[in-house]
Amino acid sequence: MNERIAASAGKIVAGDHSRLHRRLAGHAIVLDAIFAGLSERAIARINENLPEGHATMQIALTAQVQYCATVEALAAIKTSRSDRVGGNRPGRKA
Repeated sequence: MNERIAASAGKIVAGDHSRLHRRLAGHAIVLDAIFAGLSERAIARINENLPEGHATMQIALTAQVQYCATVEALAAIKTSRSDRVGGNRPGRKA
């Protein structure tokens, strides 16, 4: 197990973010599905039980916030990679 962790960390340090990118993309998909399901459930229950509907919507919105953070992380990884590949690093003359 420690060897696998060390190997994965070594790849990330060397600039190979493919595994990290796949995992974050999976998280984003799941978080989006959680948000959609919980928000639908909250809307359906809001008229029957306001406190329960409100609590469910809060959890849904928390999932949405986490989704946004995950998408931002994915964008940062992609930007970082394209900067290395394309040479668009700050301070470099074109």
